[in-house]
Amino acid sequence: MFERMTRGWALMIQSWQVLRLDKELLLFPILSAIACLLVIASFALPFIVSPTVRNTVIAEARLEQEEEQEAAQNMVAGDREDGQLLKLGARQIVPAIIGFAFYLATSCVIVFFNTALVCCAQSRFSGGNPTLGDGLRAAMARLPQIIGWALLTATVGTILKQIEDRVPVAGKIVVSLIGMAWAAVTFMVVPILAAEKLGPFAAVKRSAGLLRKTWGEALVGQVSLSAVQFLFTLPVILGFVAAGYFSTTTNSFWPTAVVGLVAVPYVILLVIVFSTLQQIFLAAVYQYAAQGTVPAGFSQELIESAFKPKE
Repeated sequence: MFERMTRGWALMIQSWQVLRLDKELLLFPILSAIACLLVIASFALPFIVSPTVRNTVIAEARLEQEEEQEAAQNMVAGDREDGQLLKLGARQIVPAIIGFAFYLATSCVIVFFNTALVCCAQSRFSGGNPTLGDGLRAAMARLPQIIGWALLTATVGTILKQIEDRVPVAGKIVVSLIGMAWAAVTFMVVPILAAEKLGPFAAVKRSAGLLRKTWGEALVGQVSLSAVQFLFTLPVILGFVAAGYFSTTTNSFWPTAVVGLVAVPYVILLVIVFSTLQQIFLAAVYQYAAQGTVPAGFSQELIESAFKPKE
């Protein structure tokens, strides 16, 4: 395991070297974040600007809560009212549809820009010099596959969330484990969409096969990346702890405010950089696992040792 972590760290360093050659890759996570904010705004705007919509939603939420309490009391008392339960279920359909639509829209945005980034990384690995426009055009050419995958992942995510909300604690743990397994199996779907233009189900099957072939190297590399990102985030956590202490002892909000002004842009930059590195790393892992070629910018000895057959 330690050897894998060491290789994962080395692969992350080489992903950083690729990023240094194509700094415009950092624009894709930024555009993705902006697009996600627009999606959030489009869903939130009716509730903000329309008092009628807002009051209706609040009233419906209160009524649903009252009906849930009444249904629970009736079930405890042994007085089952099927009509009431059906009515309660019908009220939960609309929030579920809205949640699914939001999940689908954000998934489309994130997968689109990640695919564009991976397409650029794959072009760089082949000796090209991709631009922002090249990546966006490549993602547009794969739009049907992107929408299909977003639809599948939104459906799975919504189903798991609905189940999780309705089961006891033990059931929630099981659902969480299923969600983790799903995330692992589909870990390499985006590079597959970028390179092979497969449909959602074929992409999941292909991702599972590549994950077995890499002996989990992709997941270990992701763990290494997350660990490094935490180390870079640790000063922010310590800074806020120290600022909170000084704010409490001096009865002043300024220490926390100053740390916040420095920490917020720093954390945003970290998220942008590390999300870009993750996609570069995935593109490199995919290329060697699927095509048997060492990506340009990566050490042949390192990547071959990472994926040597298990004895």
